[in-house]
Amino acid sequence: MQKQKVIIIGSGIAGLYAALSIEKFDVLIVSNESGGKSGSSYYAQGGIAAAIAEDDDFETHVQDTIKAGAGLVDYEVAKQIILAGTERVHHLAELGVNFKRDEKGNFNFGREAAHSKNRILHINGDASGKEIMNVLNARVSEKKNIQTRYTCEALEISVYGSNVNGIWIKNEKGETEFISASNIILATGGVSALYSKTTNPLSIYGKGLGLAARAGAVIADAEFVQFHPTALDLGVDPVPLATEALRGEGAIIINEKGERFLDNYHPAAELAPRDIVSRAVFSEISKGNKIFLDATNLKSGKVKDKFPNVYNLCKQNNIDADLQPIPIAPAAHYHVGGIATNINGRSSINGLWACGEVACTGFHGANRLASNSLLESIVLAYNSAKDVEQNFIEPASKSITSQFSHKNTNAISELEDLRNVMMENVGIERSEASLKKALHFISELMKRTSDNISFLNVLTTASMITKMALEREESRGCHYRSDYPETKEVFKRRCFEPKQKI
Repeated sequence: MQKQKVIIIGSGIAGLYAALSIEKFDVLIVSNESGGKSGSSYYAQGGIAAAIAEDDDFETHVQDTIKAGAGLVDYEVAKQIILAGTERVHHLAELGVNFKRDEKGNFNFGREAAHSKNRILHINGDASGKEIMNVLNARVSEKKNIQTRYTCEALEISVYGSNVNGIWIKNEKGETEFISASNIILATGGVSALYSKTTNPLSIYGKGLGLAARAGAVIADAEFVQFHPTALDLGVDPVPLATEALRGEGAIIINEKGERFLDNYHPAAELAPRDIVSRAVFSEISKGNKIFLDATNLKSGKVKDKFPNVYNLCKQNNIDADLQPIPIAPAAHYHVGGIATNINGRSSINGLWACGEVACTGFHGANRLASNSLLESIVLAYNSAKDVEQNFIEPASKSITSQFSHKNTNAISELEDLRNVMMENVGIERSEASLKKALHFISELMKRTSDNISFLNVLTTASMITKMALEREESRGCHYRSDYPETKEVFKRRCFEPKQKI
């Protein structure tokens, strides 16, 4: 059994940045990744939204966020995150992140859907996540107070009395191990691999949210799962992503006849909020149409030069994106909900913080504004780290080890069945009938696999998403109920489970 001062679960951008922001204590990063290419962060093509251009201001960014969030954005949270973003972006640059700049050395800003200003900072075209991760990993390797343990899966958070006292993991040898800790930061990412069409790596099943929920943490807004409208429909799993920045540069969405159709759904057409574009594309595909992203006439250059990642992915599948439209379909991309936290990352459990996609502050409301995710990740990671430092919980004088009875951590063959059920019944369009069908399946699966602690975390997350989607009898943001297609004033509120606010 090991003792560490602060444990961070997860090694994506949020986890690494939180670790780098802790200076007073030793840090142990535990991750189920192999290091360097952790979770969704490494594959993030979009950039960081930051209101720091001369013609921009924080209030305009806040209002864009509120508009996209469909009435559920917490204004004060949005204001604080966006204001803090300027300093965090400059700090990333100091760490070595090479943001795109103009000939004078000033930041160069791009535009993405639902932003009223050019405020998106990119790195190396469409490889922002990869470049940020490379820099953060390099800086972590230089810090003497940070240790890392990779290929380790978090299984269960141990709570003694009212405080976290450690975590059970499946270690590098495949054995269960208890690590004592009174201060834990969860940065485990999202849930999108719960769906059979996803842009996320297949390790992103929402286990972090599940283990927090099983420990008693309050979960917020879990029903809001955002689908990206322009995933490359190439028959692979996970589905490669065609970044939203392509549409910001003038790419259009067409059907097999070459016709644009999005202006029938929203005045902003291709630059409408992500949920609207996703449902429009889904609707056209449901009618039997094949849908494409046409990037053959971008405003400022070729796909090959400006978006090399997308171009190469297409080229590997015999598509020249500079000459041919790209087949697309919506895919699960980002979880708007998560562990309920305040602006400092504090959860409802003493000693447990959360940051990044696994957390839910109310910043995104019912629908995330493009490129606000990395902004929230770095701000909340920094805030969580500093809050841990200022409110550090001393370990109990006597080491307390949780009773851990769930020994089975093997892979479950039913996982693919679960992914198909979630996609079909809890996907872009939901209904009471489909959601109840999914809940019944999840419940039966829980009974059959009750001894498997790893899979129980996954099923808990799937259950939380589905139950909260069933409770919200309206359509709002990225939650669409075909049996309740209208937005209702009575549901203009965030949803918490258990039904209490932190």
